[in-house]
This record gives sequence, C-alpha cells and structure tokens, in this order.
Amino acid sequence: MNAAPRATRCAIDVPSGLDCDTGAPSPATFRADHTITFVAPKIGFAAPSAAEYVGMLHVADIGAPIELIAMVAQER
Repeated sequence: MNAAPRATRCAIDVPSGLDCDTGAPSPATFRADHTITFVAPKIGFAAPSAAEYVGMLHVADIGAPIELIAMVAQER
C-alpha cells in the first residue's frame, strides 16, 4: 500500500505494523494520512516514532461508558 499510487490512506484502529503500546514501527508499517481509532488514542500514538504512520488521528465514539474510560485512565 505504501508504494501504491498516491491516494488518501486511512487506517482503522491502528496502522498495520505499528505497535500500539510503544509506537514502534515494523519495517513494513502502513503510512496512514488518517487513523480512525476507537474510544481513546492508543498509548503508542504519543511516541514521536508513530507520528508519520498515524497521520491525523480521529477518535470514534463506540458507546463505551465514560465512567469506564475514566477508570482505565486512572490506572495508567
């Protein structure tokens, strides 16, 4: 996909090949222009190494209870 003719590239949840916990890319990691992820950004998206693969990040609401999200955030 990275070598295909130029088009807008979207990743769903995490760009393929990107470690969502560390942000470390594999050699063949998909380079997205936009990443649509669910509930909250993945921890690894904050790593400088992830930026060129994630592109513009969009967080999609899938109905997770706000209380649950807050509880998980406090555990980190």
